[in-house]
Amino acid sequence: MRVPKGGGKMDVLARGKEEVETLTHKLTIYHFLQKFYAGELNKISGALWKQLSGLINDEASYFSNEKMRQGIENFSLLEENDVEEIEFDYNRLFVGPNRLEVSPYESTYRNTERAIMQGETLAVRRFYERAGLVVNQKNIEPDDHLAIELEFICYLLENSLEDEENYVLYEYFLKKHLFQWVEVHCELIREKAKNKLLLGISYLLQGLMEIEREQLNVRRR
Repeated sequence: MRVPKGGGKMDVLARGKEEVETLTHKLTIYHFLQKFYAGELNKISGALWKQLSGLINDEASYFSNEKMRQGIENFSLLEENDVEEIEFDYNRLFVGPNRLEVSPYESTYRNTERAIMQGETLAVRRFYERAGLVVNQKNIEPDDHLAIELEFICYLLENSLEDEENYVLYEYFLKKHLFQWVEVHCELIREKAKNKLLLGISYLLQGLMEIEREQLNVRRR
């Protein structure tokens, strides 16, 4: 994404130490999930996966969430075949060439045609534009791919301590978009996959959504 703008500055001290700490832990987990959905972790070694899972365990343990705990547990039980098969399983679920078993596109969960590049995609794009951002592969990769939506969340969180507008947009984007489909996506992964890496990702992401819902007082419908 391309970044611009200055904005409404706020005193970092106006946010309590605990809130800043919470944002920091969330941001690390969001970054990890974004890298996964962007396909950047498909070729790393089992040893590196163990290091990453240890890091994520440290971050996730800050929160008391059962699904996050299940995610970390799956990472701790990784076997060699889970790592060896992750690229194949990732492509089978999220890429193709056959019909996507677990679509990573928001629009496919929110319109009756289950098609990509629909009104939901354009609505997501308008959020990016409101923050002054442009997707690098605009009109090539749909704007509502989960990797791009997570990258947007990371951008907003990274800049939220100095610009209150970004924090407001972060909360609004969660409510209008991620809360509308991501948990169903996570549950579908668990229906279609046995790879412990994928199961761990699904629990970790769903647990993060539960934490966000609790903090924003938004129930799942």
